[in-house]
Amino acid sequence: MTFHRPGARVCARTGLVLVPSAGEPAYRVALSLYGPLNPPARGPVGADVSSWSRYDTYDGRTVYTASTRGCAFDEVLAGFRRWLGARDSLAKDAAAVGLSVPEFLRAVDEDWAELGVMVPGHLPRAWRTARLLYTVTDPPSGWWVMLDTAESIATIRAALGERLAVGGVTDVDLALLHGPDRFATVRIAGWVRSAVLDDGSAPHGIVYRSRHAGGGVHAYWLRRLDAGHPAGTEPLTADTGAPITTASDRTCATPPPGTGSPSTDNLAGPGRPPCRDGGAGRTPRAGDAGQDRPTETIDSSGFAHPGGG
Repeated sequence: MTFHRPGARVCARTGLVLVPSAGEPAYRVALSLYGPLNPPARGPVGADVSSWSRYDTYDGRTVYTASTRGCAFDEVLAGFRRWLGARDSLAKDAAAVGLSVPEFLRAVDEDWAELGVMVPGHLPRAWRTARLLYTVTDPPSGWWVMLDTAESIATIRAALGERLAVGGVTDVDLALLHGPDRFATVRIAGWVRSAVLDDGSAPHGIVYRSRHAGGGVHAYWLRRLDAGHPAGTEPLTADTGAPITTASDRTCATPPPGTGSPSTDNLAGPGRPPCRDGGAGRTPRAGDAGQDRPTETIDSSGFAHPGGG
């Protein structure tokens, strides 16, 4: 057997692959209004899970973090991407004016550039300023379950195969674990969350490879908060967050000599284009990456997606 995580082992009791937690740093983008460790509580069994993040569980709260800043930001921005082909959200608009989607986009780029407004492919300043990039510290000990291994997949198939088949699942594989079927992933998460490991402990959550980047994503279950304990008692902790800035923020922060005072909204000097969108940019930095509150994330993955995740 081959594991891509240091210290990984197979649990003698459950057959799941376990990865040790040792206080590593992780990253998350969240609305500052809610803070880094305050995801919404999910509904009971029977609730509609279609908008939930990947490894949310019934009657529980799940926080999604990324192993790198870049992975975190790739996760949270994935939900803004357009569909390919005929499902592209701009296909109908382009067809209405007799243009292909690429031609339509070029026309929009040109028109919006002339108007001095935010061009396609950028995020508005309001999206960034409402959020912070948080550095989250994993628990100092304990175990994560790594599902995307042959051993864990075989265990899930044996334990849940018949129940998953009722929902139309035909196989348990990476496509299912990384796919959009929330009927399946929520049930898998619930079964893993209820597991007791061979050392008598419960897993912190699930670690898996991001669908959108080269890093990993952690789905952490807030067990103590769900059990009624006060905030701040979880072994997972977070800092106070850092603002997410862009290249245009930094470019516009200091005016050229003789051009007036700095403005984060629209600073333009001789030979220098204005910051048209109030600091929107293609390369958010900050920190530089993150994960949104699960209700807004991609996928969480999740760290979710407008859906985890």
